[in-house]
Amino acid sequence: PGVGCPPRLWAHERRVRVASIDVSRNDLPRRLRLERTPALLFFRGDEPASAAPRDFSAVASRDALMEHVLEHTSIKGLERPVDTEQLRELVGALPRLAADAQRLLQENERLSAELDKARARLDAHAGGPSAGS
Repeated sequence: PGVGCPPRLWAHERRVRVASIDVSRNDLPRRLRLERTPALLFFRGDEPASAAPRDFSAVASRDALMEHVLEHTSIKGLERPVDTEQLRELVGALPRLAADAQRLLQENERLSAELDKARARLDAHAGGPSAGS
């Protein structure tokens, strides 16, 4: 569905297989009972072929999908895969974030200088910092 599960996410893991089936070109067994397409079905390797798959079609995000797989798997020691696509996006955002951080630091310095000037004027107008004592 909208989440997508690119096979490369689990490519490092020989015990996990991700497959895509074009239902317009292939007949599917009735036991799958697809109510809508696209569908995201999860089959456990330790269950008989006749067992109904788990339907993960309603999973809303790639992170949630990975958590569902890890929760429902029969594979011992299966770890969450590194999402290199997500890492690339984050690394790509670093220059923009660095520029934003630099702009915010400069704005902070400007505002601090303005505040210092305003305090100095207030002190001068009131007769100095100790005028109220």
